[in-house]
Amino acid sequence: MATLDALFDATSRSFGSNVAVTYNSGSMREHITYNELVVQASKVEDILETLCKRQETIAIYSKQSISLVSCILGVLKSRNCFAPIDLNWPPDMIRKFLLKLSIHLVLLEEELLESFEKCLLQWKPFLPSGSKVEFVCDQVLVNSGFILLRWQDELREGKENSEDQGIAYVMQTSGTTGEAKAIRVPHMCIVTNITDLRNIFQVTSDDVMFLTSPYTFDPFIVQMFTAFAAGARLVIVPDNVKMVPSKLCSILFDEERVTILQPTPSLLYHIGQELIQSKILDKDSSLRVLAFGGEACPTLSTLRKWRSPESNSSIYNLYGITEVSCWASCHKITDRELEDTSADFHGISTSGHVSLESHKASWVSEVPLGTSLTDTTIEVRDANGKIVLEGVGQIYIGGVNRVCLLDNETQLHLETMRATGDWAYVKDKTIWYQGRKDRQIKRMGKRINLDWIERQISEQFPEMTCSLVLEKTANRKPDKLRLFVVNKSLLHVHNELSSFKRSILNILPVDACPDSVHMISHLPMTAHGKVDRSSLLVEAQKRTKLVDMSMREFLRYALNEVLGVTETNGEQKIFTDGEERQADYFFHVKQRDFKEDDMFIACGGSSLNAVRLVDLIETFVTEEKETEVDLSELLDIILTKPFGALCGYLERKLNILDKRKDLDSKETHHLHQDANVVSPTLVISVPSEQVPVLPVKRKFSTLADGASLYNNEAAKKIQGVEESEDSSTNAPSSVADVKTCFCTGTKTKPVYHL
Repeated sequence: MATLDALFDATSRSFGSNVAVTYNSGSMREHITYNELVVQASKVEDILETLCKRQETIAIYSKQSISLVSCILGVLKSRNCFAPIDLNWPPDMIRKFLLKLSIHLVLLEEELLESFEKCLLQWKPFLPSGSKVEFVCDQVLVNSGFILLRWQDELREGKENSEDQGIAYVMQTSGTTGEAKAIRVPHMCIVTNITDLRNIFQVTSDDVMFLTSPYTFDPFIVQMFTAFAAGARLVIVPDNVKMVPSKLCSILFDEERVTILQPTPSLLYHIGQELIQSKILDKDSSLRVLAFGGEACPTLSTLRKWRSPESNSSIYNLYGITEVSCWASCHKITDRELEDTSADFHGISTSGHVSLESHKASWVSEVPLGTSLTDTTIEVRDANGKIVLEGVGQIYIGGVNRVCLLDNETQLHLETMRATGDWAYVKDKTIWYQGRKDRQIKRMGKRINLDWIERQISEQFPEMTCSLVLEKTANRKPDKLRLFVVNKSLLHVHNELSSFKRSILNILPVDACPDSVHMISHLPMTAHGKVDRSSLLVEAQKRTKLVDMSMREFLRYALNEVLGVTETNGEQKIFTDGEERQADYFFHVKQRDFKEDDMFIACGGSSLNAVRLVDLIETFVTEEKETEVDLSELLDIILTKPFGALCGYLERKLNILDKRKDLDSKETHHLHQDANVVSPTLVISVPSEQVPVLPVKRKFSTLADGASLYNNEAAKKIQGVEESEDSSTNAPSSVADVKTCFCTGTKTKPVYHL
């Protein structure tokens, strides 16, 4: 049976002197050849063979590095499997993951020892009495920057699976679509993927592959071993570089000359159109293969805007699920598809008011899923489990050798077909991705697809990135549809903003119109490179809860936020990234109180945290007073003055500003007496000083409620926006500059109506 490590070993014998991996942080660059990597991996293999039996699961807790690659290879060469631990998982999630897999060995990056020890302390109440943990500091591992953590058997929950299933690695699903599942992936399931893509992409030893994905996401394995199977070079950059598009592109395409890139579409949206056009898909770019996966492929019209006609890059669409790791199908987007605009789906007219039900093709991806990969079967089934030859159904994936073990499964059943939770449209034996089931909702009696709405907006405004999130509400109230938009020009140019608001009404049916629009500086991404919609919603919910806070209440909240500390039963609780997922949880936990004479540094603050606190306060004050406020002394006061002095400084600034605004409003009030318009409400966040204020006679609670009225001749005379008498507050933004205005009915701040 072919294995991942066997692919690597065969290549290392043929291309031993080739550089296998390059690590580039921007300030430091290091390489390792195939021969050197073999030596390092063999040392890890020798250590593990003395400590454990074969077919054990060994967890790894590490940042991405060359040493991580050697550890993974060492685990595989010792005939064990590895289970990556996400550095952002909260301690209890890590504990449950280790118990579920009966793990007693963890390869731990030495720099992360302190972080992992904190997890151990929090696990203590949940561990059986007598459980012991020891650290094995083998010199070979220490030289690589790793140590080995070992538990006694009393900690281990399940029974060993004595039968050799040929498992290569274990991935845990994100849990965003349900309870997180542990997926045990056999070598035979993933090796065919790698050999297929090596052939499809025609990978050679001259290629340079960027390791785009984190090691907790199975495309990581495909990217790494597709390069290794051909003797190509793998490029690794740290996560902080990935978050800076200009720096990332400079390293990848100016310094490393990357030829193969397998990103999620969200990563490309994060990089932005300008850098895509100038660095990634330019005619002089080194990139040869761009393969999208993990999310719906960008539309053909978007790809046309991104790709230079002279570009030599080939673009592919990959589809698959972790439960049948990793990819199931591949479609090469031809030059004809990119050049022929008639290939697009035109499911909606420029007037926009078209029933979605009568245009099913308009709410599926323009790019088909493509051809099944080796040993892979893809079916579309209806609700009764029957195969759909034409129409809509759920995608199922399986195949003789494409089977993984989920959670407590112990036997591989080779004919298993896994339900994906994804829906597709089938016609003429071609499958088009339609989206996840939870992205299809019923609203105002009609079924709509949220991905389709995002695509319509993106098509109309190619320079922006957006994400649509459904907020579930309690007490049988209608769910809220929130649109998050990234486009700096909308925050500064009123004409573009007005055009954007009118276009939303003009291109979307009534039932598809969002209830609110939130301007943000960037879309947050998950560790797997996908849009983190839950974070968007949590941030919006947080901002809503801040609207009635006094300045002192807000400062206490902000200090807890930047210091990452709350109090529970008199003890400090440290939140890890990703632990605090619900806004309600944060506000119900007892926050640490700050006394008048408390100093920021003495409370655990740093200069870096002080800068973040300045950002939070400036954004809150700007939103609170709807104008810029001179806070030039703020950083110095935070670092050198007590909490009471900070409160007094800000309260004085706001009092002075209030007096000035009262005078200004009296002088300008007479300018707005005569306007008389009818307007639907589009709740939208925007700095108020950039928007003219006009009165309005009639309002609607949402954009959707007023959309049909907008088509009347009287409504088409709308010229601007107004300040409502019973409008809601502007919620303060986060460090990510979420500028939000919610229609909550609170009578304290303006809501702007189209």
